[in-house]
Amino acid sequence: VTVSLKNHHTIVLANAEKHAQPTLTEGLDHMIDVVRRSLREEKEKDIHARRKSKEDSVMMEPEAEVKDQRMEADELVEEIEADEDRKREEIYKQVEASSG
Repeated sequence: VTVSLKNHHTIVLANAEKHAQPTLTEGLDHMIDVVRRSLREEKEKDIHARRKSKEDSVMMEPEAEVKDQRMEADELVEEIEADEDRKREEIYKQVEASSG
């Protein structure tokens, strides 16, 4: 028995010895139970994967925010240093002009 799921996974019940039952009705009941259990396990795996990816994305957001803040701080420092360099260059030009 093969069951295809919406998420493109398949559940295969191929082991005849493991799933053997004395009557057709018992075999059908057993197959229903096995398929139901397998579907529940697949659903739990999917839920777990979604929760994990959601937790990972939540954990990544603060890191990205910290990086953005660091980049902004670095840019501000660069701007301040550039202003100070311009002021120093003006002072040097004035000193050179007055001495030369």
